[in-house]
Amino acid sequence: MPATLVKDVGFRKSHTTGKPVLLSISALDLSRKQKAAYYRDAPETPDEVKARWTELPFDHPDIIMAYTNYIRWLAGQFQPAWINYGVESNLALIPEISSCQYLE
Repeated sequence: MPATLVKDVGFRKSHTTGKPVLLSISALDLSRKQKAAYYRDAPETPDEVKARWTELPFDHPDIIMAYTNYIRWLAGQFQPAWINYGVESNLALIPEISSCQYLE
């Protein structure tokens, strides 16, 4: 994981001590029209890796594995009571949002 992501998660964990956690994760960006970009604050990650992430479709095995591993890692970090791993994924049903190919 990028060092900046680990630091960000550490900061968030420090604010959840002793509280039940709802871990909410989205594969979509804030517009809910396309796949989320590679972690924005990851200067140590080569541009080629970020470019490959951007080019691959939602249903590519590498994307599926990366998202699954990311959820598992976050679950291990936060030990949440609940996990929502498909925030607003119902938007994939809207025809105008053609890049949402992750219904599998």
